[in-house]
Amino acid sequence: MVYQRDEKLVAKASKIMVDCQNQEQRDHAARLLQESEQMIDDNASKEFGMRFMGISELKTLGGPFAGLFYNDDAIVLVFKGTSVLAFSRSRYYNSFPMIGTLSGLLTNRFLLSPLFP
Repeated sequence: MVYQRDEKLVAKASKIMVDCQNQEQRDHAARLLQESEQMIDDNASKEFGMRFMGISELKTLGGPFAGLFYNDDAIVLVFKGTSVLAFSRSRYYNSFPMIGTLSGLLTNRFLLSPLFP
């Protein structure tokens, strides 16, 4: 579901932040990021009874990011990696060895090392 973020709006926000001169521009970029996540929030409400909020860009704006699905009973922290359409990045990430996580899922060491050094 987190792949439903509108990357065009994220790119616009990123361009604004490169040459950001004032608070008005920062606020505009923040609104664009919120709008980019609207489809995720709408679908999370319908399917899970939860809201969604992006909480951190990881490394670069428009790349991997962290978000929260939440309601009155639970908070679920999620991480979105690179797009499945970014073949060269996917090929690079997949060149790292896979490791197990506490939940039993597999991921690669490259994606975890910046988060958990």
